[in-house]
Amino acid sequence: EQIREEKMDERSNIFTIGVILYYMLTGTPPFSGKDPNAIYSSILASPFVNILQQQSQVCDATHTVIKRMTMNEKNARYQSYAAVMEDLQKAICSVESA
Repeated sequence: EQIREEKMDERSNIFTIGVILYYMLTGTPPFSGKDPNAIYSSILASPFVNILQQQSQVCDATHTVIKRMTMNEKNARYQSYAAVMEDLQKAICSVESA
């Protein structure tokens, strides 16, 4: 939203946290480019990089949560932190019970 000069809200922060989680789990950013403008273009135009291609030890449920957090269209993202936390807790529980 910031790149497009749109109004930012809670969903913008959810996107940012998703990018941070992706980086923490893989050691690489989900979007890349040789300079800031190339990175911005990557964010706007590129599909989400499958976290499982970078880190096979991440469970499918966690991948699904991070993918939804980093959707380009903010209406496709989680609409609240509570919804993110609910799905992350389910993902953690599914790993613990496996």
